[in-house]
Parts: sequence; C-alpha cells; structure tokens
Amino acid sequence: MKLLAFWGVWLHMTVSILGILMYVISTHALQQHRHPAAAVSWMLCFFFVPYLALPAYLFFGQRKIRPGSADSPLPLPIAPAMAPGRHWLSTMLMTLGALPARAEGRLALHTDAAQAEAALWRLIDGARSRLLVSTYVLGDDRIGRMLIERLAQRARDGIDVYLLLDGVGCLPVRASWLAPLVEAGGHVARAFPPLRRLLHRQSNIRNHRKLVCADGLRLWSGGRNFADEYFTGNAECEAWFDLTFDVEGPLAADGEAIFRHDWALATGLSLPATAAGELEEPAESMDSDVQLLPSGPDQPIDSLEALLVTACFRARRRILIVTPYLIPNSSLLQAMMLAARRQVQIDVVIPRRSNHRLADYARSRAIRQLSTAGVRIWLAPKMNHAKACVFDDLALCGTANLDSRSLFLNFEVTAVFYRAEVGARVASWIEARRAESQRYVPRPVTLARDLFEGAVLWLGFQL
Repeated sequence: MKLLAFWGVWLHMTVSILGILMYVISTHALQQHRHPAAAVSWMLCFFFVPYLALPAYLFFGQRKIRPGSADSPLPLPIAPAMAPGRHWLSTMLMTLGALPARAEGRLALHTDAAQAEAALWRLIDGARSRLLVSTYVLGDDRIGRMLIERLAQRARDGIDVYLLLDGVGCLPVRASWLAPLVEAGGHVARAFPPLRRLLHRQSNIRNHRKLVCADGLRLWSGGRNFADEYFTGNAECEAWFDLTFDVEGPLAADGEAIFRHDWALATGLSLPATAAGELEEPAESMDSDVQLLPSGPDQPIDSLEALLVTACFRARRRILIVTPYLIPNSSLLQAMMLAARRQVQIDVVIPRRSNHRLADYARSRAIRQLSTAGVRIWLAPKMNHAKACVFDDLALCGTANLDSRSLFLNFEVTAVFYRAEVGARVASWIEARRAESQRYVPRPVTLARDLFEGAVLWLGFQL
C-alpha cells in the first residue's frame, strides 16, 4: 500500500510539473501575453487538477497565433512616423495593427433594423464582381435563408461569392442549409472549427467579425449577425437593439483586405486574383475621417484593449458606452474608474438581462465597482446587442463587446470615426437607449453570491 501511495504521489507531481513546464515554455515561445490572474489560475489548475488542466490547456490554451508562422499569412504592420495633420490616435492605432485612416466617403449608420436590412440587400444586389461575407451567427430563419438565397442568386449571376462562418457560432448550420449557395458556385469556409483545431490548440478562438464587402468599394459591418433577432425579430423572438453601418469609399478596400486575411487564416489558401482582384492601395487621408482596427490573436499586442484604455485616459468631458456584455479586465476597469473620478461623465447602457446568463453574473462585480466610482450604469429593458462607444467626439462602432473574450480571444473589427458629426449621431442614439433604461443601484451581496461570482470570473479567465 505504501508503494502504491508513493507511486500515486510521484505520478501526480510528475504530471503537475509537466503541465507547468509546458505552460511556461509555450507561453514564452508563442508570446501569449496572458493576464497575471489568468496565469495564476492556470498554474493552480496544473498543480491541483493536472489531469483536467493539462488536456484543457493542450486543446484550449493558446491565446495568440505566433507572428510569421503558417497560421499568420499576413506581415505585421510597421510603425509609421507621425505626419503633420494626422490625429494622434490614428498614428497610435497603426502601430497596433490598424490600417491607415481614410476619407470617410458616403456613410450610413443603421440605427433602425429595417434600415440595416435594406442596406444589406442593396449592397448584395449591387455587387458587380465579388461578394465577401463574414458572420459569427447564421440563423435558420427568414434573415438567414434570405441571405443564402440572395448570395446563391448572385453566384448564378456570375459574381464571385465567398462566405466565411465561425466554426462555433455557426456550429448548428448544416451543410444542407448552404447547399443552394455551393451548388450555384459560391464558396463556403468555417473559421476555427473546434474539432479540427484541437491539435492546433486553437479551439477557443472565434472569428466574431461581421463584414459584407462588395467589389472593394462598399462595406457593411457592425454588431448584427444574420438571424432574425438582430433585425426585425419574428413570432418566436423579439428584435434586439443593434447598430451597424455601411460605407462607400476607400474604407471598403480595407474591409476586403481583412476578409482576405481571415479567409487565408481559415483555409490556408489566399483568394485567387480572379476572384478577389488586385486591390488598389487607397490613398491615406490626412483629415483622418475613419479608420479600421482589426484585433485578435494574430496581433502581437491586444490592440482593442489598448485603444479603449487610452481613450478613457484621454477623454475630458464624456464617455458613452453601449454593450451587451460588460466584463472589463482590470486595466480597462481601472481606466474607467479613474476617468469617472476626474469628473468625466460616464454612462454605460447594458441589457437588464442578456442572452447569456453567466455573463450577467460575471459582470456584477465590475458594475458595482464602477457605480461606486461614479460611473452611471443603465439597465435596458430588452436585449441590446449594439457595440459602440463615444469618447468626447470620437466614436467607435464595430463587432467587439466589452468583455475578455472580445478583448483577448476573438477576431474583431472596430471602426474609429474621427468626425465630431458622426460622434454626435452615435451619442444621440446611445442617449436614446439610456432614456429608455433604468439606473442601476448597487446592493449588498451575500457571501454565497460573492463566491459564485468569483467562480464564474475564475472560469472565465481559463477561457
């Protein structure tokens, strides 16, 4: 018995040490830049439950795709020199992986679901050579079926159609749903399918971008996926609040470049020149009207977090935020609290109850701390899926939530609008949502509730 006990302890310690060594080596080699709390959590798991932690880390532990590897087909951006007349944020974002600021061109903000749907069909129907579509969710409903039908029709018209689906968000999507598009000559791929990415340790990575690019001239993007709840709803689900936009101009070529990068990352193949064309490099605009910031595991720096933290410190008058999930990491949480303490008016609109119950529990500690610091939290009566921020006159609109998954694990894209007029329009829409909401009032929590919230946050760090 003593011999068996000895070998049991020896085996446990061997597996624990092996897991810790693997974590340390892979983190150093792949430059994971993991949050300290997440690192401590992984270490504790390796020590106490190595038989669960080791396979979990092998399959889900990678947070960054090593630059320059076969998984990262595009070169990293080169830090530019500061040019006269360029907005300070434009230069900073280019060092973080953003494309140069462009002239805005024609811009339409879709604050109304019917307007967003009409703009989507108009862009698809107006394509002349190619359509590139990326989504996280594709519903088996009116919107999802119409999207496939219209893309199939465009493929039959001779348009090159490429549809990129996230491997997890579109897991329920069966091949039979996509058959009309494939039979018409369209191309479909799935980004980071969980089973096929187990050996690459990328099963926990998501492509959360929503992009529709037509001919490199027009771009549709924002928070909406292609399902009924993101638009006008149906008898089974109420329509959610959301925000998208479409642009016609140089920014669309940047959106197409991001899609081409994602397609190569998902398939290992670049879009052929006959389908994607040779994109002309848009001329950089010195008045910095709008800029696209792609963020995700292929970037060596967590660019979205850097943008939000910097904007909080630079804000002087107001910060307006609308997001479905508010689970900021410690850096962003502290930046928001410090901004509030120096008398910046901060209003954050979140749904009273989101579509993810665990996310609602996970946000509780953060919203109590923010409220104590002077941040006004507003609980919307219905699901709000929009992702937008206004820092003084600077507006952000895109696909990213204010949670750790969007900040550190998802492929996201954010449009930065520099013109005060656009900032005012986005701010007006957020204020309208705030007026419909109820002010959050923090209440004392029980020990059991506090422990449960801590467990949910701890689990979140593993992901």
